[in-house]
Amino acid sequence: ANIDIIKQIALGKQYWKGLDIVPLVLIATVFLGIYMNLSIWYKLNNKTYFGAIFTFIGVVITIFINFKFIPIYGYWASAWATFITYFVMMLISYFFGQKINPIPYPVRKILIHLVLSISLAIASFYLFGQNPIIGNLILLMYLATVFLLDKKEIILLIKSRK
Repeated sequence: ANIDIIKQIALGKQYWKGLDIVPLVLIATVFLGIYMNLSIWYKLNNKTYFGAIFTFIGVVITIFINFKFIPIYGYWASAWATFITYFVMMLISYFFGQKINPIPYPVRKILIHLVLSISLAIASFYLFGQNPIIGNLILLMYLATVFLLDKKEIILLIKSRK
């Protein structure tokens, strides 16, 4: 929401061109975080070799996309490689985990949060030209929506911290 302000303060102008990939890389990082949380199943079941397999798949995807597309698309290819790699690793870990050690994740709710947050981030960054006022309004709308969707859980969490 405030990347336009941050770039003025913290980044030299030579780096501004690369800021266009920030939303894509941040979304990829969310997928990596989900993957890391999902990976607990193979650690708990002493099947850590799955981690090596998933990592190998990620390496193959990353190398393929980078070699094939960097000459054409430059650093955007690496951003997309990161996005696709972490997305695929997240999905395969989820599906294998559900087969071997099923956990009743609230998938529908998680998808709603992901789609909503990603859509709003894309709108803020690309449709509204990184305008900090609109970006912060969108962020506040998202936070209000999260509170409405998860009010019970948030209140329980706040009460448990007292």
